[in-house]
Amino acid sequence: MSALPQLSVSSYSYSVRRVAHSRADTLQVDTGSSNTWVGAGKAYVNTSTSTNTGKSVSVAYGSGFFSGTEYIDQVTLASGLVISNQSIGVASQAEGFNGYDGILGIGPVDLTEGTVSSTDSVPTVTDNLFSQVSIDLPRHDEVGTLMMMGLS
Repeated sequence: MSALPQLSVSSYSYSVRRVAHSRADTLQVDTGSSNTWVGAGKAYVNTSTSTNTGKSVSVAYGSGFFSGTEYIDQVTLASGLVISNQSIGVASQAEGFNGYDGILGIGPVDLTEGTVSSTDSVPTVTDNLFSQVSIDLPRHDEVGTLMMMGLS
């Protein structure tokens, strides 16, 4: 098992890269939603790791919404921390996300129910991170806070 690398997060945004693409997207970190999507600030660029599922995706937030198409892609959260087969919404419409390219949803999987057509729920970045990457988490006897990606 490897220790989780120290990640730099500021103003609740996070820079995420797709493996086959050198450009980073600045995503708003959202613990109250679970879909990860891009395309609000910069256009999505297909790469050799991108797969268009042909399924529509849409999510409404208190401050805006997005709708578009689901892709499966590889996502790099930090050096050596790569998530394979991650569902990513690619926005054709987005409103209310000025200054961000999209959302990094790290909430529970049940919040993805009904957001992607013909799909019950979508494995989240958090689900895929824990299932694909071996991470040492400190064990404490006291009740506390789990810090993930620099946020608690």
